[in-house]
Amino acid sequence: MIIMVLLVKPMHSFSQSTVTQSGVDPLAIQLNEIRWGRPGGGNGFPIGVQTSRQGIDLETGGITYYAK
Repeated sequence: MIIMVLLVKPMHSFSQSTVTQSGVDPLAIQLNEIRWGRPGGGNGFPIGVQTSRQGIDLETGGITYYAK
């Protein structure tokens, strides 16, 4: 088995003040506590993908979610 480690330099650095200024509180959640939706049937996503919506950006309307 080959294990690869990738080191990536972040393009943007976010400080705590950036999070506070945006008005968004950080979210920490245990992955085993996520309530997953039913497996999807495609429509632009892999068949069987499950999602869990976490929130909506009030400025852009973009959805934040976990997917597996």
